[in-house]
Amino acid sequence: MRALWLGGALLLVSCDASRLNGTALLITAHAGSTPLEQLRYQATDEQGLLTFGPELRPEVPAGRQPSITAVRVLLPDSADGQVLEVLVEGLIGQAVVLDGRALVRVEQGLEAAVTIALAAPAHGCADCAGCCSPAETCLSATASACGVGGAACVGCDRNVADGCAADGTCACGAQGPCGEGTRCSGGTCVCDAASCGGCCTGAGQCLSGTSRSSCGLGGATCGPCERRCTRGACE
Repeated sequence: MRALWLGGALLLVSCDASRLNGTALLITAHAGSTPLEQLRYQATDEQGLLTFGPELRPEVPAGRQPSITAVRVLLPDSADGQVLEVLVEGLIGQAVVLDGRALVRVEQGLEAAVTIALAAPAHGCADCAGCCSPAETCLSATASACGVGGAACVGCDRNVADGCAADGTCACGAQGPCGEGTRCSGGTCVCDAASCGGCCTGAGQCLSGTSRSSCGLGGATCGPCERRCTRGACE
């Protein structure tokens, strides 16, 4: 294999590990059939501080990389006993299309081997309790961004809902969204001139207002007619 050096010292290695002396990591990444152009390597310690990287290999895109690559990282002896989280990212262009992580313990004077299978990265809404925005940001469920369990956020119609229920559906107060001819006001569905073109019943339901038993227009209270209802007015 070609030998490449990463600052601190990251090398694309041959299979002869006996050539290495000192404290080191041997990182093998499996990319499958994805035609990666570059791989980016880094590791952090238990405090989240960078131990090495991020480093790109090759430094500039040089065509499709092998499906299996190995790099050797030379570490200072002072890293002895540390548990590192190694992150490998696979890039096409400048976009990360695969990634993988693994934990490895450093031992002074020894080379620790770690194998990482790269896969499509989890989006930013993994383990999201609320909903996932188009930018893959996890948002708390609200009327303007309703949903749970990482589902795509949905904007509720603010005429009929003012919140998002625990099941991720739009709601008016403690109930579902308001029905036709009603609107949500202060957590309650109401029937009035702003929502109903016919007439409103005592129970807050909007009716057409054209029947003899329930006559009225413009959100007025429904009333019965002795003879008939014409265009929302009794005759």
